[in-house]
Amino acid sequence: MPTEFRSVAHVSGGDIPTNLLEAFHSKHGVVAFVGSGPSCDAGLPSWPELLRLVAAAEGLDRDVRRHIDSGKFIDAAQYLAKHRSQRGLQEQVAQVIKRASVAPGLLHKLIMALPFAGVVTTNYDLLLTAADAPHRFKLPITYRTSGLRYHLQEPFVLHLHGHVGDPETIVITRRGYDDMALENEEIRQFVSAVFHAHTVLFVGFGFADPNVDAILSYLDHLKVIGGSTVFALVPSRSTIDLAYDEALRTRAVNPIYILDQGDYGTRQLKRWLRRLAKVLTRIRLSEAQAVSKLRPFYVRQRLRDLLASDEWLPLVSEAISSLTDRPDLVMLVRAGLRMRDVDGLFDRLGLDEMRTTLMFICRTRCDPILKDALSCFPPTTDSP
Repeated sequence: MPTEFRSVAHVSGGDIPTNLLEAFHSKHGVVAFVGSGPSCDAGLPSWPELLRLVAAAEGLDRDVRRHIDSGKFIDAAQYLAKHRSQRGLQEQVAQVIKRASVAPGLLHKLIMALPFAGVVTTNYDLLLTAADAPHRFKLPITYRTSGLRYHLQEPFVLHLHGHVGDPETIVITRRGYDDMALENEEIRQFVSAVFHAHTVLFVGFGFADPNVDAILSYLDHLKVIGGSTVFALVPSRSTIDLAYDEALRTRAVNPIYILDQGDYGTRQLKRWLRRLAKVLTRIRLSEAQAVSKLRPFYVRQRLRDLLASDEWLPLVSEAISSLTDRPDLVMLVRAGLRMRDVDGLFDRLGLDEMRTTLMFICRTRCDPILKDALSCFPPTTDSP
């Protein structure tokens, strides 16, 4: 049966799910699950390219070419380990990556600048840690790190498959995956806790890694993953592969499609991450200057009573939709703004946003209460 596709006009990298935005401001926050995309964009070899380089160094490139070309990367790695030894293969992988000696790319910097509660990555390189300029995250950890569960209490970077700083931790063969995933109870508990307590966002990940697919299947079986707690940024052309879409949703992964312009979606991914950072900053500033903190109280109460009435709600909805960098409020409007939502708006809108909202409304219809309220919302210069 041929693969089904459907056209989508929204594949642009602009949509940010409301549930994801809310998770950033929740108690537990969001954890990024980072694949090879950022490192490949920075100039490091992809997994198949890495295997080719290692094989060439050992004079075994012709022996494993067929496996690599057919996507059987673990089989190729297993063959190399058999002829080089597990330890020798780990050292060779670390040397190839170190010889590349690239600096962190823009994607690494954008990811580490966001307020993630932690980062899980399948990459062997240490570019994410190198991109953490303010040193907000602790030193990178692996499945061999003792006391893993204690690292959940602070911003962490977990290298699920090990890293070049400790070549013995590098997981690249089938046996290595089995030892890590099946025999290491502590790493299973750590990853389960991440998905259970946090919202997870996959970035630069192709979902071709059988180990990660097995983890998602295991967590879904345990009912650890919620219906709106796992998101993935997925490159797509103007059409979406329905079979792939269904496969993601079967694993309880909610895809956020970004436009692939022949660059694996890299350009739009950077744009989306910048947009996310701007929106999160806007929300933080708005909450710090929330209208609900305004004095005197009677001004807020009169304004609230006016805007919550049936005749004014449509104008409020239209005004809120015009605000920039507040997609969380746009989604509220799309769901249908109700009288009871107005109280919540006073906690979520900053003073400058309320001023913009009231001025928008006044262009259509004005009222003495609105004019009185506008005098309490002077222009501010704190907008990002």
